[in-house]
Amino acid sequence: MKKLVPLLTEKSLEDAQSGVYTFKVDKSLAKNEIVGLMKRYLDVDVERVRTAKFKGKPKRILRRRTLTQTKSFKKAFLTLKAGQKLDLFEIK
Repeated sequence: MKKLVPLLTEKSLEDAQSGVYTFKVDKSLAKNEIVGLMKRYLDVDVERVRTAKFKGKPKRILRRRTLTQTKSFKKAFLTLKAGQKLDLFEIK
């Protein structure tokens, strides 16, 4: 199952007002697959896709004195065609 989860942070909500929507996606997804998922599930036309991979960071658990690793993930920044928007990123 391919994941496409909206990232709702202060920065992403601010970017959404200018037409750039941020999603957390599977690391294995290519840009054309992201466009296909957006078309299929959210019925919008994507004009531009930018992606960024983020590596997991080591975190220390204080009580156990051990190191764990946070998970790596990938973000997709989507620009939609003119006249389209997503209701997921609107603040009410």
